[in-house]
Amino acid sequence: LPGCEHEVVTFYVRLDGDDDNNGMTPETAKRTFGAGFALLDQPHWVLDIGPGYFTASTSEADCPRLQEAGATIRGAGSALTTLVLPALECAHAGLWVSADEVTLEGFTLTRNAAQTGLAQGLMVDAVRETTIRDVTLSELAMPALSLNGAIQPTLEAITVTELSTVEGLGAGPFAAVALTNCTSVAGADITIEDLEGSTGVTL
Repeated sequence: LPGCEHEVVTFYVRLDGDDDNNGMTPETAKRTFGAGFALLDQPHWVLDIGPGYFTASTSEADCPRLQEAGATIRGAGSALTTLVLPALECAHAGLWVSADEVTLEGFTLTRNAAQTGLAQGLMVDAVRETTIRDVTLSELAMPALSLNGAIQPTLEAITVTELSTVEGLGAGPFAAVALTNCTSVAGADITIEDLEGSTGVTL
């Protein structure tokens, strides 16, 4: 595109992949979500994840945080691609967005069966133009989706389900989705299921 100054590189994660691969083609794809995520270290790079159930890599040491502007994580659809968070008690979020113009689409994000502590959800910092589309957040602590000061986020076809409260964090009620000090939220197409112990959405 005229005036475009960034290079878009796409990396791939597939069920028949291998974490020793370079991830640069579907034929040389990575196997785990964690290994693919680690490749997103430049602005506007894309992680393309096929259908299937993808865990964090066995060597995962940190909770995933997107810090590159314009990065994209794209699954095959929330009913087809499931991403499993590391079995770590993350301080801020299971998946943390802290860069402008990030796109997350087409996957379910869920807790690790080996998780023994808090399974945090998806958090977006005070960044610009985050797009979250066709994403299901399942079996996570509340709030499963938290946007704090986000500017012009787009929220389309988001489902939040099978949430859990966290002992020791007060009496509640807890919010399934928290939108705090956000500016110009577009879409806000959110479905919340299994609302036991939750207030739904707080603004």
